[in-house]
Amino acid sequence: MWFVGVTRHYTFLTNCAKKCCYFASFYQGIKLMKWIQLSRLQPDLWSAPRVLIVFTTQPYEALPISVLRTMYPDLLIMGMSSHHGVFTPEGFKRGSYGLLFEGEEGERFCASLMTFEADEDIRQKVVSSVSRLEPLSAERRFMMYCIPGFEERVIEGLREVLGSRADVLGGSAGYDLFLEQPYVFLNDAMTTCGVLLAETDIAEYRSINAMAGYHLSEKRGIATRAQGRILYEIDHRNASSVYDEWTDGMFSTYLEHDGLLPRSAAKFPLGRLYQGNHEFGIWLTHVYGVQTHALMLFAEIAEGTEICLTRGSSKQILDNLKSAIDRELQKVERQKVCGALVYFCSGCTNLVAESIKQISMSICESLGNIPFIGASTMGEQGCLANQPLQHGNMMIGITLFMQANPTLT
Repeated sequence: MWFVGVTRHYTFLTNCAKKCCYFASFYQGIKLMKWIQLSRLQPDLWSAPRVLIVFTTQPYEALPISVLRTMYPDLLIMGMSSHHGVFTPEGFKRGSYGLLFEGEEGERFCASLMTFEADEDIRQKVVSSVSRLEPLSAERRFMMYCIPGFEERVIEGLREVLGSRADVLGGSAGYDLFLEQPYVFLNDAMTTCGVLLAETDIAEYRSINAMAGYHLSEKRGIATRAQGRILYEIDHRNASSVYDEWTDGMFSTYLEHDGLLPRSAAKFPLGRLYQGNHEFGIWLTHVYGVQTHALMLFAEIAEGTEICLTRGSSKQILDNLKSAIDRELQKVERQKVCGALVYFCSGCTNLVAESIKQISMSICESLGNIPFIGASTMGEQGCLANQPLQHGNMMIGITLFMQANPTLT
């Protein structure tokens, strides 16, 4: 694998790409992986490039897609925008960076890019699209790169086709003041209101950590009135009033009026609690604003869900990142790992902004010389323990790609 680098506030359901569904397949195996900076491209030095996954803070038009596709017509290029920067072996940087797969015949990739229209049945569209993809293996594995706001409906479709324990890991595209809209893309098609799903049968190991350095508090209640990503009541009281009490009045000034909460609210996400099969778990939900005494969220909370306040800090987040990656590396044969993709919550990115360089340093310390790129995502998707595929916030996800027969040096 290679790492590659290439060099707008955000509105839902605008500027949709015209193509509603775009498919691409790559039926070749992976031999080597490299990380690349797209602004310093040397494609003439690539050996049998097959797939290029890109995380970027640049507009889609700035990516050298046409140049690369002209040089390598069979090259599959896909990716998404990232919040404020991309994690690389050289630090957290703005620009465009990628993980390049070089290979021979063997393992395969197959991808689908969908654009959602207003009032469309998103779940059914995902069901139809995924059903049209030729299964690459009995144990189907997917990467999911989604525009924020659509994640739960996409997951419903994936569960219907693949089962509740679908092997999916991914993140939601990011944006910032310099990139007004998030987007996902596949070759010469992109969308600002859809999803990219990529299936692969490459040997890999994936994991998601639901608590990126957060601890549960004793402050708990039941979501007694909620709809989608708006939480109206906790224990039959205005949700904003309860959240104000739970956070000891820290955000009282903001909670009294409609609007956005400060970035420090990312220290106090709500946890959706679940318990089953003798296991206890939690999915975190970022509270980002207030609307008529209701809390605005980055993930849905269903009525009747037990929730609690969680607390985190920059130090806890930094410590947990490295330990989470180290734990996953202990579960595989390290010498077989040839590349990695990391998904790191944008809320956590903002919390550790003053220490952001330490994130890439921690990843490098854990992975060593393994090439990687990481996106700062506006949501994360995956499975926890024996729980169904879910969407949440304040999470860390990692995919480790492995060679079947690594060359010993």
